[in-house]
Amino acid sequence: MVHVKHLLSPIKNRHGKFYWQELEMPSGNILQFYISKNITQPYVIVNGQFVSNDNYENKFITDNSEIIIKNYPGIEGFSLTAALIYAAVSLVISLAISAIMHFAFPIKKPPLRQAKDENSASWEGITTTQGPGGVVPVQYGRVKAAGQLLSSYFSTEGVTGGFGGIALQNFQPKLFVLLAIGEGLINDVLENSITINNQPITNFQDVEVLSYLGDPVTTLDFTEIKNTYAAGNLDLTLGATVYTTVDSINAFVLEIDFLQGLFHVNRNGGSNPNTSTYQYRYRVFGTIPYSAYVQVETTAEVHAIGHRPVRQEVLTLNRYDIEVSFVSAVLTDQNRSQWKPFLHAVTEVVYAQQSYTHTAMLSVKAIANENLQGALPNFQFIIEGHKVRVGSFVASPTYTDNPAWCLMDLMTNTRYGNAIPDADINLASFISFASYCDQLVSIDLDDDGIADTTEKRALISYTLDTDKNSLDAFQEMLSGTRGVLVKTEGQWKVKIIQNDTPQQLITWANTLRDTVVLRYIRDADAVNVIEGRFLNETTNYENDVTVYPKIDDWPNIINKQSIEYKGVSRNTQVLRELVFELNSRTLPKLSLEFEMSIEGLVSEVVDVFNFAYPRLTEGLSGRIADFYGTATNSTTQSGGSSMMTSGFDSF
Repeated sequence: MVHVKHLLSPIKNRHGKFYWQELEMPSGNILQFYISKNITQPYVIVNGQFVSNDNYENKFITDNSEIIIKNYPGIEGFSLTAALIYAAVSLVISLAISAIMHFAFPIKKPPLRQAKDENSASWEGITTTQGPGGVVPVQYGRVKAAGQLLSSYFSTEGVTGGFGGIALQNFQPKLFVLLAIGEGLINDVLENSITINNQPITNFQDVEVLSYLGDPVTTLDFTEIKNTYAAGNLDLTLGATVYTTVDSINAFVLEIDFLQGLFHVNRNGGSNPNTSTYQYRYRVFGTIPYSAYVQVETTAEVHAIGHRPVRQEVLTLNRYDIEVSFVSAVLTDQNRSQWKPFLHAVTEVVYAQQSYTHTAMLSVKAIANENLQGALPNFQFIIEGHKVRVGSFVASPTYTDNPAWCLMDLMTNTRYGNAIPDADINLASFISFASYCDQLVSIDLDDDGIADTTEKRALISYTLDTDKNSLDAFQEMLSGTRGVLVKTEGQWKVKIIQNDTPQQLITWANTLRDTVVLRYIRDADAVNVIEGRFLNETTNYENDVTVYPKIDDWPNIINKQSIEYKGVSRNTQVLRELVFELNSRTLPKLSLEFEMSIEGLVSEVVDVFNFAYPRLTEGLSGRIADFYGTATNSTTQSGGSSMMTSGFDSF
């Protein structure tokens, strides 16, 4: 005998099971014998294997075989309706899309509140932040950014249809996101670098990207801010549900879905529209009573997932309880009708005439797909940061990644910087420092001892997005440059730690008697391995570590120190600094302390000097480390080092 199973309907019954017709038929016949002539487009499986229709007449069925036929028996005036087949396929697709939406914006919960000292661009990772209180970043050079969420919501676009003037949209969710990047005016947002949850933006359909660079002349105005929170696809036919808004709002949109569609199959197999009615009411959070019910009647013939946004306007700014419930449906046959409404999400709306001046922003719109998951999508992108004055105080702002001009901008800017007057800036020292950073140095790419190419000595890639002491921020910007910021004679200047001409000869003649102290010093930590942590531009600004010396050259006993270079994104630049840092620690050093009159001191911190003292030593040179004094004399400490006379070259 042959066991024949025939699927009568793709729609499950009230117990969640399909309708099957099962028959026992004699074996030894061709496959066509077991298929009803009324079935026009059968899908046949024999013993677990699909059989195409051109083999129905030449495949013989043996004893104990199983035949599964997935189609519908035709009766007069009824052929296995394409509408019902489409409904079954669409149902699967619709549920998949619904799952995407649930992952994209899961069941609502209070939004994250970012602490004021929590930064979005840090060693721990670059992430999109949300909630009030975040620092507006200032970015210099080419950096990776993630942005601060201003608004995010889902909407639907697509073919609309319906009956009685009521439209029901075929569900096609689109994600709208508005991100604040940082202080403007920046130079550019590299759109081909944008990722959403680590997926290239090209993986998303119908992407639209708009960037606003923060031009103070051009403002971006908004009349309302919207944020969508998922409600969990709640079946309204199971009872009333209450949604409490996350924030104070002026309006809301109930995102109602008909996950199985909205239709009715008549006795002839044809498809007709169906009508479903649901209602909502609202009240200020925690108060009584509710408003009067507002009933919504939806009539449509939709076999895919249907979406009906319902918007309530003109509310006083408050948090609200919103109760939603099912009322009735015209046709509710479990086997032939679909009518159930589900509360998928709620979009909260705040009327806000906001104008974002001096703010760089990114707007992204894309159809949500399976790559979009997580409560808040994490956006990442590369920007060319702030435009600054280059070369003079009157220059028009332009883009540069030279550390000198970026540092001068943060020091002098009156809106986001320290507002130091231009008169207090030693422009000549910044020009000299800029030239030093632009010098070309040789690069050995394959470590064979032969220079392969050249690059600029120092570039900046810096994001300031945490509250911190100004001098700390300035020093971070100078990391990896050998620059030291000092203030002398009422002006700020940048001094460079490099082989330089000595500025003064220190002798017994210009020091006070019996004040000269000369001693050998050593690195108390005995550091012999040093590592630099940074965001590597060659690996898409991921966290990276460079170590000097190479592991093969490590000593038996290792004393390692780690340094974070927040303003550097090139491995070669970090390596140059590590070589310099380790050499400065391991080479023999002398410390020289002495007192002299203020009139006799012409050197500044970081200046190179020569030292000659007959009863101690002659022919040494060093660098001023620090000094302090009174109106009559000054005490100077120097970090004199033999590296200044041994021919060691500063990179």
